[in-house]
Amino acid sequence: MAISKTKTSHFTSGAGNPISFSEIRTEYGGSTNNIKASTYLRNTGDDVDWDGLNASSISPRIPDATENSDVTSNNDWTVNSLRDTISKYVVTQSSENTKLGYSASDSSTWNSNLSKNVPKDFNVNGTVKSDTTSDDALVFDGDLYNLDINVSGAIYGGGGAKDSDGGDALYVNNTYTQSNVKLKINSNGKIWAGGGGGTDGTDGTDGSSLSCYVFNFPPAQSNPCGDLTTLTQNPNGVRSRCRGGSYRASQSWNQFNRTGYHCGNGNTFTCRGRTNTTVTGGPKGNKGEGGLGRGFANRNADITVSPHIGNPGNSGNTNVCNQNGNSSTGNSGNKGNRGGDWGQGSTNTSGGKAIQKKGVQVFGKSSNTVKGSIIDI
Repeated sequence: MAISKTKTSHFTSGAGNPISFSEIRTEYGGSTNNIKASTYLRNTGDDVDWDGLNASSISPRIPDATENSDVTSNNDWTVNSLRDTISKYVVTQSSENTKLGYSASDSSTWNSNLSKNVPKDFNVNGTVKSDTTSDDALVFDGDLYNLDINVSGAIYGGGGAKDSDGGDALYVNNTYTQSNVKLKINSNGKIWAGGGGGTDGTDGTDGSSLSCYVFNFPPAQSNPCGDLTTLTQNPNGVRSRCRGGSYRASQSWNQFNRTGYHCGNGNTFTCRGRTNTTVTGGPKGNKGEGGLGRGFANRNADITVSPHIGNPGNSGNTNVCNQNGNSSTGNSGNKGNRGGDWGQGSTNTSGGKAIQKKGVQVFGKSSNTVKGSIIDI
């Protein structure tokens, strides 16, 4: 995090060093033929453009700035009041910052100069980023008088989470109607909004239901099984002196195929019934989650790989009828949708806004320097 402030200062050598009118003219301009004290009053005009076509003819010549408050704007002017005055105020961002914001009344960085007519530059040489989609990376708001924003580094909006829009990069709401902010983007500069997050896929569908059956076993009975399947038939008791061929009574009777010599007084049958059933189809596979939109946190990952691509859906599960071997498998869930690239949306989500502006002129816009929409607010 690095924010530095520099000023173009004048007459800083101290009170013991005299200041001549020729030195004043050299520092602040003005007529070479008729140097007057009134030319070097503090100019509090509300429509002063120190960089405009008529800048050399502006009078008085001392810009309005907090540092110049000792210079009178009408009477009681003194040469000594010009000591440590400034003609430009520059704030430079380098390295990396997360979410910078300045109001017109900002004193800690701008010394309350944003609404005054002293020329001001804000230089983005490093990276200004937002790590959320709810906050812009860089914000200026209020009366912004004679301000240039120069971007040779990068301003990045936050990438959208799944099902969420991408984040915005730069917001400049200049409410001062007599001076436009000049936004100058170097050919290597970047104002890139975050991409929208991908949406989830859809769940698969359940498999088809299965024809199946179950066996049931009623209590043993003395009557034949009828329509049921006979499993066993056993004689009840043994008649006396019962003989069957060459076999003695109650020998060699097969209860399962019901063959041999039957010497019983009756029968006991075990039976098996069958009930047809329907088994539900295999459960569906769950949907895959959507991928993330492109943003600072994942800026180095290609848009065609994780975490931007959606996750695959889960496979469906299988249900089986063990009695007949029939099976049914649910369909797999569908893959989640890919997140959007810088400033681009995805399915049902939008990319962030690169620039939201009011009272701003934009210079240097191209498909490389600005990714995302430019919106007038």
